[in-house]
Amino acid sequence: LSGLTKLICFLLLTSAVMFSYDLRVILAIMAFSIYLLWLSRIKWSQIRLMVIYVLIFLITNAVISFFFAPEQGVSIYGTRHEIVDLWGRYALTWEQIFYQVTKFFKYASVIPLGIIFLLTTNPSEFASSLNGIYIPYKAAMAVALTLRYFPDIQRDYHDISLAQQARGLARAKRDSAMR
Repeated sequence: LSGLTKLICFLLLTSAVMFSYDLRVILAIMAFSIYLLWLSRIKWSQIRLMVIYVLIFLITNAVISFFFAPEQGVSIYGTRHEIVDLWGRYALTWEQIFYQVTKFFKYASVIPLGIIFLLTTNPSEFASSLNGIYIPYKAAMAVALTLRYFPDIQRDYHDISLAQQARGLARAKRDSAMR
């Protein structure tokens, strides 16, 4: 697929997930995106750290969104079935749990799509595709340069980490434990 085709598919599937609260649709797209990730043959070592950060973000997001809007699920679904009264205005309801689970899967289903898009798209091809749909050349080249910069950052981090390990710094234990 061309870079533009990948972008259009990414945007369409992401939009379908974001506009839907139907868990069946979200889980179907999630299964499809995981299948595409498997099909793309991206190595786990390439995406492990990114997946860990995303999981930390998703869990933090779920906790914080419950504390800021503990009745969001009730307002969306229009019913209230309380499980347990926690304290003050905080009560755990089935609607809130369903809302939190749905939101978790919404975010989690677009992550594999983003990973596929970033790791399988040649930046030059993508810039050419953007220019082909009349996006200004300067903007297309800025996107291409940005996409080219990510592997450089990863390589520099890895080189610095190896240099520090060679010097025997304490970080070497933590980095080797993560591998």
